Amino acid sequence: MPRRGDLGLLTSPGLTPFLACAVIAALSLVLVVRAVWRGALRGIVTRTREMAGSDESRRVVVLVVLMGVYVGLIGVVHYAVVTTAFLLASFLFVRAGGWATVVVATVVGVGLTAFVIPYAFTMPLP
Repeated sequence: MPRRGDLGLLTSPGLTPFLACAVIAALSLVLVVRAVWRGALRGIVTRTREMAGSDESRRVVVLVVLMGVYVGLIGVVHYAVVTTAFLLASFLFVRAGGWATVVVATVVGVGLTAFVIPYAFTMPLP
């Protein structure tokens, strides 16, 4: 994939996502600073202890680890294979339905992202 367009940096494919990311990061920083100034850190230790023992927190940690492994494997393992494994693991972990539902959702998701969209929009996959 080309890193720069015909007119240089202004037409590069990563400019718009970079600008969006910069704006979101700046606005997030503003929100964090405002929250801290208004006392958001009071009681943080007790809330953290309550969250550490909850099932929801464990679920979030497992899903974040799954996403990290997925991101780490993209480009190393074929896209369709790693996406299939990620979707199957995620759907089964959150109990998104029975086996048939999970398999159909995975096949449709991988089929669209790995085979239909790249050819319809001539977009390369990682």
